[in-house]
Amino acid sequence: MYEHILEKERQVFWIYGNVTSAGYPLTHIDTISPTGEINPDSALNLIVYREEEGHLNMMDGLIVDLLQEKWKTFARYRFYRRFVAFILYFIIFVTAFALRPGHDLCAFQNDTSSLSGCSQTGPNRTIDPCYLLQPYRHADIACVVLGAVIYLFLAMKEIYHQGFNIFFTTLMGAPAKALLLLSCLFVLSMLPGRALCAHEYEDVMGVLAILCTAPYFLFFCRGFRIVGPFVVMIYKMIKGDLLRFFIIYAVFVIGFSQAMFIVFKGVSGSPFEHATESIMSMFIMSLGQFADFYDDFVSTGHPTMGKVILPFGC
Repeated sequence: MYEHILEKERQVFWIYGNVTSAGYPLTHIDTISPTGEINPDSALNLIVYREEEGHLNMMDGLIVDLLQEKWKTFARYRFYRRFVAFILYFIIFVTAFALRPGHDLCAFQNDTSSLSGCSQTGPNRTIDPCYLLQPYRHADIACVVLGAVIYLFLAMKEIYHQGFNIFFTTLMGAPAKALLLLSCLFVLSMLPGRALCAHEYEDVMGVLAILCTAPYFLFFCRGFRIVGPFVVMIYKMIKGDLLRFFIIYAVFVIGFSQAMFIVFKGVSGSPFEHATESIMSMFIMSLGQFADFYDDFVSTGHPTMGKVILPFGC
């Protein structure tokens, strides 16, 4: 039916033997309508965003030629330009965090014997909780914040031109891009911590920001033939088989960890002493480290039960 509609809508210019020159109207084929808006019912949009395998049969010569022309005309330039911009942003990001001063020791003043303002309440001890507000330290976050604001501005620009539905549909197909936008929000969330001298809060936001920024390289890897199919394959594995595996795996880990918590209840210094810590300990045991915990069953009130549960939990 799709090919039949194309044949009916095309305009034949000339025919010479088996060669036919014809033009196709792009009103219902290309994603961009004549008025400049996104057409969600276009053939190209259905092929890209719909999950039905039958839509892949619409990838004939016309759609392939259209994608190649769109890539050569403007998409390729914008793709490489944004790739270079992200590399510079990531370098600045990593450099800014690498140059952040530590706060694990008390900062000595001119008089090294004067530590009157030093807080000894934990492993992180600082005289001044506003040590990140020193005048020479403002540059470590200013460039990163500027880059995050630019990326958020570009996202809002895309929402303005595409609409919320198409924009969020695009994010579902590019999770690395969604993580980058989330990292930009984490970067902006660091500003209240810097202003209120809450350096621990700022460190947490910074860790989340850098973790969500690095995967954006996978977005650009899809544009290269040598790694693009592999990245798409990883996305499909995470969305399909791995997601189901981790759900079932989490059920078993949580269940057996609470069983071990009951077995080791009352044993001080045990890795299963707390209900929440037992989940991490059970995860470590499932990786093959169960021999480190086997001798501890002797000190429990249920050594036989623990040894019976151990093989099934690991």
